[in-house]
Amino acid sequence: MSTPRGLRSPTRVLAFLGLALLLGGRLAALAQHLPVDPFPLPPLGRRPSSLHATVWDFATSPVGPMRAVVLVPAHHPPGERFPLVIALHGYGEFLRGVDRGAWGWATDYELGASDAELRRPRLRSEAFLGFVSPARLARLRDGLAAHPYRGCVVVCPFTPDVLGADAGSFIDTYADWIARTLVPRARRELPVLTTR
Repeated sequence: MSTPRGLRSPTRVLAFLGLALLLGGRLAALAQHLPVDPFPLPPLGRRPSSLHATVWDFATSPVGPMRAVVLVPAHHPPGERFPLVIALHGYGEFLRGVDRGAWGWATDYELGASDAELRRPRLRSEAFLGFVSPARLARLRDGLAAHPYRGCVVVCPFTPDVLGADAGSFIDTYADWIARTLVPRARRELPVLTTR
């Protein structure tokens, strides 16, 4: 691979790298003062959703203020109970902070659209945005025919940085909060099964 003509001199390469670093630092500093959210939420409802979303805010928890987005099937017979799923998001949502990060499953991953697709009479390749082989789609259709999807309730708490250097000091505390606070509240207030 050849070097671009203007960068053949080591001095020019160093000058170019220095300029790039300087500009990068200036742009990062400037971005901190812009009124634009660097992590905007995607618009809700890009695809139809069959889940109703509510928010649980916890002013305090052992790991600080906490939020959970609760996704419940929008239409279900009275008295019907669903399996409870606690869904933890990824690092990108952690970077958005407590208030916005907890929405990852509802917005970024469009969980309500997946729920809606699973409720259709016949599973479509559109459910996977086209990223599914015909053989895989056929197996999934056969599985749904044998065991129809009945829905679930998904509670999506904000997930702190569990991979950071200081994660070991609070990861057990966070897990304990989920087990002793979040799950019991879900079992009290939501149409969920009370067993595992």
